[in-house]
Amino acid sequence: MRYQDFEIRIQAAPRGKLKAEAESPCGSGASTFKLPFPKNEIQGVAEQFDLLLSPKKDQTPQLTLERIGQALYESLFAGPVGQRFHESRARLEGGGQDEGLRIRLNFDLGDPGILLLAGLPWELVRDGERADFLCRLRNTSIVRYVPVGRPPLPPFTGPLKVLVAMAGPSDLDHLDLEEEWKKIWAALGQNPTISVSAIQQPSLADLRKKLLEDTWHVLHFIGHGGFDDQSGNGTVCFVAPGGKEEPVTGAMLGEHLKSFPNLRLVFLNACDTARLPRRQGQDAHRATATALVQAGVPAVIAMQTPIYDRPAIELSAAFYERLAAHDPVDAALAEGRLAILRAQSPDWATPALFTRIRDGNILGEEGRNGAARGSRPPSTARETDPIRLGIRTFSDTGGVFVWGGEMDQECDEILDLRPFFTGKGNRYIKESCLWQTEVVPRLRKFLTQAGASRRPLHLNLAAHSSIAFAAGYVLNVKSGLDVTLRQRVRSDNPVQEWRVAPVAPDQETLFRKQRDVPGDASANDVAVALSITRPVLVDVRHYLETSKLAVRRTLPVELATGPSWNGVRDGLHALRLAEVLASKLAARTVQERYGVLHLFASAPNALLFFLGQLSHGLGRIQLYEHDFESGLPGAYIPSILLPPAEEKPAGA
Repeated sequence: MRYQDFEIRIQAAPRGKLKAEAESPCGSGASTFKLPFPKNEIQGVAEQFDLLLSPKKDQTPQLTLERIGQALYESLFAGPVGQRFHESRARLEGGGQDEGLRIRLNFDLGDPGILLLAGLPWELVRDGERADFLCRLRNTSIVRYVPVGRPPLPPFTGPLKVLVAMAGPSDLDHLDLEEEWKKIWAALGQNPTISVSAIQQPSLADLRKKLLEDTWHVLHFIGHGGFDDQSGNGTVCFVAPGGKEEPVTGAMLGEHLKSFPNLRLVFLNACDTARLPRRQGQDAHRATATALVQAGVPAVIAMQTPIYDRPAIELSAAFYERLAAHDPVDAALAEGRLAILRAQSPDWATPALFTRIRDGNILGEEGRNGAARGSRPPSTARETDPIRLGIRTFSDTGGVFVWGGEMDQECDEILDLRPFFTGKGNRYIKESCLWQTEVVPRLRKFLTQAGASRRPLHLNLAAHSSIAFAAGYVLNVKSGLDVTLRQRVRSDNPVQEWRVAPVAPDQETLFRKQRDVPGDASANDVAVALSITRPVLVDVRHYLETSKLAVRRTLPVELATGPSWNGVRDGLHALRLAEVLASKLAARTVQERYGVLHLFASAPNALLFFLGQLSHGLGRIQLYEHDFESGLPGAYIPSILLPPAEEKPAGA
């Protein structure tokens, strides 16, 4: 099963409203988000769900699973978002291939109003017209996406190693730990590509010791869990010395799992481990599943309510049988839900999948991050055929158009970095650290893999200028690759293919002669104010003054004809500009080369890409992004620092 992504972001909107933004195989869509139930009833709906799955003698549910699911569906897939969903589903169903739609729910968990909404049982989403609970279908998975600034997964090397931790404290209700262990062993134990081991009655310290003994890819916990309504803390129950309960918060367990980058999945077959806080002011990341994702665990399967022994056992058996068959996590979980359904239990709606990665294949992070439909398999491509690559950080939202639908249609492979950005059109990085911990590693991996084919590369960027420069840095001139940039310009022909042609340079004057702006004579750093499409020197000087950034001098760089949106004519012109500028920057003094080069640029992405290709001899380079939308002077934010830390020479 291969999934295409349908991400829905639920965020606050002006005047107390909510908005839903969708990114899909058929393009973007945005709608005002209408609550599935009245605001004062939402918490009661979550309690009704608990009651439906864990009936009580003295209480009768007022809702049904079908009614809740239908209301959630109608709320989620309304307006343009719903239109994109129906188009995307029809497109995949008409393809005749083993393809599905991964519905990735991205709630702003930092917003108290949205947190309560996120706590609803979205796994019940039901298409009433088709009588389908979407999460029970193999071709429509529902995933709760929690963007977290963590490094990408390391390459997977087999065999798959699964550690089963079985905890049954003597002072809590008895669980049939052995039966679930037998089912897991039956599913995995005879598979030569999988190694499965167990640890019985562990304390948290015991688990830590076991994790340190070997490389583990999956941790499966069988035991009790809980949730404290007062504190908002989720817990799992280990076994203290003497055999009694050792309650461990999700945050504490996460601290003990942070040092294991090869751990791909934590499966918590324990009650209430997926439950989110339901009270104002409580922290979403104190719940068990979200705490583990926040700690860096790529994927967590957990339970929203108490779950009985038999459905828990059937879930594990079916899930691991399909994981052993190389299903993505969400496809394997769909089979587990059906196994519970066959056991005549409503607990099929109890498991929830939380993830920080965009791909459900935990045995190797996505090689084609949001790949476009209809792409050419590598096995049939000729060496002379170009690979069309797309890189996105911007979204077609809020009046900002970046032609994302065009990219989806034209590109063979797409690196979608939008989850790490927010705001109008996704202009702003969510956390400054994400530039180095997420954006640069993913960009380098994506381009390195594409470049390994040695085929020509056609690069389409709907991305920040820092991304364009860093892309050139990765695909530097020594790579020998044939790269064509798809550049948008303001002219009668708004899209041009910018490729460097083998033409001898002429004697054209490229840049104006301008005096450097002196700064702190004791400093080593140098600033560059690159004004190609618009003048930036005034903003750069304002930023340097207000930020107290000490530079020895500032180099103003402008086109000979002055800043203009159409000032760079074509790919050859862009390359000539980049070559002259790189030569100028390489001519810094010895003292200045010990410092950092601060690049403030307003220029076409193609020019910045070429400059990035030529930048390896320029030392450390700090890139900046400017908030041109705000209109405020000096609104610069540091972005990418090159080279990345792991590439810096000793002593740098």
